[in-house]
Amino acid sequence: MTRYLHLRTGRLCLDAVTRGDLYQLHELHADPEVWRHLPSGRHGTREHTAAYIADIERDWATVGLGYWAIRPGGHLDDGVPAAAPIGIGGCAVRHDAMWNLYYRLTPAAQGRGFAAETVTAAGPPRRTCGPICSRSSPGASGQPCCCLLSYRRECCEFKYRWRDEGG
Repeated sequence: MTRYLHLRTGRLCLDAVTRGDLYQLHELHADPEVWRHLPSGRHGTREHTAAYIADIERDWATVGLGYWAIRPGGHLDDGVPAAAPIGIGGCAVRHDAMWNLYYRLTPAAQGRGFAAETVTAAGPPRRTCGPICSRSSPGASGQPCCCLLSYRRECCEFKYRWRDEGG
């Protein structure tokens, strides 16, 4: 069932994450600025990131949907070249029970609507949509993005859980 997909939005190119993204995704997941909200989530080694990517590839192979490498679809106003990845995001099934909404963006790409654009385009299809879960810190900037996805996928039940509530 492995079928790596590519999507375009108004501003972004979304590509299913593969081993070829290891270098860029490790840099992203090792960046302390990206993990200010959860320092323990940082990836300390490329091996950690490689195992994470293997899990994502498994999602694509078994479920047909997983996380996407996010790249600008052209030059952004700050001159970021089209091929430079600015993050990762999308939805993947967790615990065989729910869709997990996830995204990480480089600090320069945060606050520009890229997370909302990504999960709106690349979230779970309505016909297979089950509960969506996202964990965050109180007041985190991701809450509006999570609510947007829930609203646009009105068949979905949305569960928002603060980080300190477990799981």
